[in-house]
Amino acid sequence: MAINLSFVRDKIASDREQYTARATIIQSLINRIRASEIVPDAEIERNRRLAWGLNADGTLVDRPVSWREVFFGRKT
Repeated sequence: MAINLSFVRDKIASDREQYTARATIIQSLINRIRASEIVPDAEIERNRRLAWGLNADGTLVDRPVSWREVFFGRKT
């Protein structure tokens, strides 16, 4: 149980860092647009993919989590 809780804490910290990085990317883009800087569409699209974790084809980088992983943690 303690190992699983350790995994959960690590996962939460990792998720927090990922969301902070997403927010930073979006905020940087917002600041540039508000400063009337011309931002190419290709760069906006690249930043959007980075911020939302999209593949090159536009699908989300995500995978389902099984109940086994919920209770016992992810196998590495």
